[in-house]
Amino acid sequence: MIPEQSYLGWKVAMTVLQLTAVGTTAFRLYYRHKTQRLWWDDYTAIVPLVAEFIYIPISYLVNTVPGSDKKKKVILYYFWVCAFMTILWWSRLSLGFSIARIFPPALKPRKYAFMIIFGIFLTWIALLTAEVSLCATNTSWHDTPTELLDCRDNYPIGIALATTDVFFNILLITFPIYRLWHIKLPQDQRRMVLAVFSASLITLLSAIVFTTISYSTLFNSSDGGAIVNRMMGSIEVCSHFHLV
Repeated sequence: MIPEQSYLGWKVAMTVLQLTAVGTTAFRLYYRHKTQRLWWDDYTAIVPLVAEFIYIPISYLVNTVPGSDKKKKVILYYFWVCAFMTILWWSRLSLGFSIARIFPPALKPRKYAFMIIFGIFLTWIALLTAEVSLCATNTSWHDTPTELLDCRDNYPIGIALATTDVFFNILLITFPIYRLWHIKLPQDQRRMVLAVFSASLITLLSAIVFTTISYSTLFNSSDGGAIVNRMMGSIEVCSHFHLV
């Protein structure tokens, strides 16, 4: 069993990382705007940037609600999961557009990249709709023994979340590397491909760690474990958004 954890301590550490990601993304958007280089990878990065301003305060509020006030905890959870999913998947959308941006419009890899982007967008809609619907129709998760409520581990949607999480991260890794060896690109574009590969690799590792923890009984049977579980989710979100 995971020992008791300081939720505030974890959140302060996570907030520093999240605000750093917000700052770097805001600077990137400003720089791209100033140099007139804004494109879809920048526009899609605005969505997770806005979602962060919902995700961060809710992460604090959820621990201030008394355990007896289940209704408020449930409402905050829905806001939290919507922000979580939006940051996660729209960061992937932005990364997908970054890959598409590397290839000239005439090349087929650019079209393949847009297909991946479309798949990511549809997956975000499907998973978010399914999770909210399932969690709303089956309310047994309202009575979990831990202070932090979590609906995802009680339904098949959890398997879908984990599977698509890892699948698209692997896809975002293998696609640019495969194309790197099959298409001759200028040196600066090759460096961009390697940068995208590195970013995708980090997000894949964070997704694997979070998925492993989410389905371990060690992290779901006590308040300390639930806090670590939630914070690992924050790290995954932060790793995706930070590397957009």
